[in-house]
Amino acid sequence: MGAVHTEKIRILIVEDEAIVAEDLELAVTNIGYEVVGRAVSADAAVDKAVKLKPDLVLMDIVLRGEKNGIDASREIKEKVDIPVIFLTAYSDVGLIDRAKSTEPYAYLVKPFQERQLLASIETAIHKSGIEKRLEESEEWLATTLMSIGDAVIATDGAGCVKSMNHVAERLTGWKQEDAVGKPLTDVFKIINGETGEEIENPVTKILREGVVVELADQTTLMAKDGAKIPIDDSFAPIKNDKGGIIGTVLAFRDVTERKAAEGALRESEERFRRMFESMGDAVAVYEVVDGGKDFIFKDFNRAAEKVDDIKREDLIGRSVLDVFPAVADFGLFDVFQRVWQTGKPEYHPISFYEDKRVSGWRENYIYKLPSGEIVTIYEDVTKRKQVEEERERLVKELEEKNSEMERFTYTVSHDLRSPLTTIQGFASVLRMDLEKGETERVKKNLKYIENGIIKMARLLNDTLELSRIGRVANPSEDVPFGELVSEALEQTSEQVKSGGVEISVSEDFPAVYVDRIKIVEVLVNLIENSINYMGDEPHPKIDIGYRTDDDETVFFVRDDGIGIDPMSHEKVFELFCKLDRSTKGTGAGLAIVKRIIEVHEGRIWIESEKGDGCTICFTLPVVSD
Repeated sequence: MGAVHTEKIRILIVEDEAIVAEDLELAVTNIGYEVVGRAVSADAAVDKAVKLKPDLVLMDIVLRGEKNGIDASREIKEKVDIPVIFLTAYSDVGLIDRAKSTEPYAYLVKPFQERQLLASIETAIHKSGIEKRLEESEEWLATTLMSIGDAVIATDGAGCVKSMNHVAERLTGWKQEDAVGKPLTDVFKIINGETGEEIENPVTKILREGVVVELADQTTLMAKDGAKIPIDDSFAPIKNDKGGIIGTVLAFRDVTERKAAEGALRESEERFRRMFESMGDAVAVYEVVDGGKDFIFKDFNRAAEKVDDIKREDLIGRSVLDVFPAVADFGLFDVFQRVWQTGKPEYHPISFYEDKRVSGWRENYIYKLPSGEIVTIYEDVTKRKQVEEERERLVKELEEKNSEMERFTYTVSHDLRSPLTTIQGFASVLRMDLEKGETERVKKNLKYIENGIIKMARLLNDTLELSRIGRVANPSEDVPFGELVSEALEQTSEQVKSGGVEISVSEDFPAVYVDRIKIVEVLVNLIENSINYMGDEPHPKIDIGYRTDDDETVFFVRDDGIGIDPMSHEKVFELFCKLDRSTKGTGAGLAIVKRIIEVHEGRIWIESEKGDGCTICFTLPVVSD
């Protein structure tokens, strides 16, 4: 005899007689089940049930030791709730009664046949499955009830409370354990919120007629502690599968916030009226007539009265074309019609309105309300327009004066160079004359004069170059950055060679949109600057390359020279700044470089530590692929 199962049922055997246990295991195996373990005592049975978690326990009632199978069954039920079938060789009534307290799934009196064993096991497993599904269903229903945002109370057919969720407990002030079994009228007391009179509880009518009942808007719940809570509620009958009424269900919610919101809405409408009248902007509301062929004034605030010099009572109910006859030529009437048709707000830019009664610059915003009315919010910007025109005039005048000042600065700088050149030439003549007289003191002084003149000329040249940047420029063009590097290296080849500098250049540079001549000047300046500040480096090296930082292309010129203290990173870009007075040049080079980069809408900065080389980084507009 055997049974077929898709998944073998796992069985624990509890029997203190070894021969009986062997026979029982053989019988269980023969009918197609799996024996996962055997136990000979109550304690061992409990331990193995907890550890192995079988589907079913075959339990001999009479076991060795102080505890019997009934005790073991009780502990197993408490810990893992596994179905138990009792086995006994006795039919003692008292023993059977004691066993019933543990709610076993079956009894088998020894000896028994395999078909009896099979039937008992199948019945126990089926019953256990049904009970578990029922338990899960009840738990799911209870969880659902407790999770509902509304308060819910269910009654039985007599109108007494059967269950209630947490929300109902909170609103009524009753705990479920205290309310169950009590008449609903004791737990759920309702009054008229306006009059304070008690409202008849409709549970009796529902149980009698089986209809759904909704209470009046002013229904107020009287909680157990006397608190009054405005509620929305509805009663409905609970029916069985045959249509018979077996109870009622009441769902209700606290509408305190809604009531407060309704009150707030009334206050808001009053506030809106006050705000409408006190707004600084002019506001007009129109009713649409004849399918958008005309617009009639429905409201008009005080600011609008002031702007258009007309009283509200003089235009309400009149056509906009009648009150403002030039509104069509002004272009606003067409906007009204479009907004009414599309529902999309529109802006009517600053324009000049004029009729026989009123004129001025107006700026309008037009909207369509959900009610279909058209609203325009507008402002008289005549004074602002006058201020803007005056500002434009002043800006233009200032630009002209600035251009004039630049020309003046250029002229003064240029004129200063002429006498300096003359002095320089005169100093040269004096030096030649003095060669005949060998007057050392005069020669030395003349040398100082000559050096000073040369320095001033350089300063003036650098100042002029800096002033020209942004004013005198070549047209920008797309050019591969590698070509600019090549031109700069060609111009600095002598300095590179004499300094024994190794040059490393990256490949595959992107193209940039720049003033070619100016960016070559930048690179020449940076290369020469690196050479001048190499220090005592025996194998000087300069790297020219680029990298990508957060989707931004960063070009750089890096050397392994003396480096720059981070405290001076910003200072070196100042005009005529020289950190080392013994070096050649005026100190204007990096200031010029910075200005050229900024004119190209780029950035430039230094990454360096003193004594650890210097990297000058900059960005330029890169040509998209």
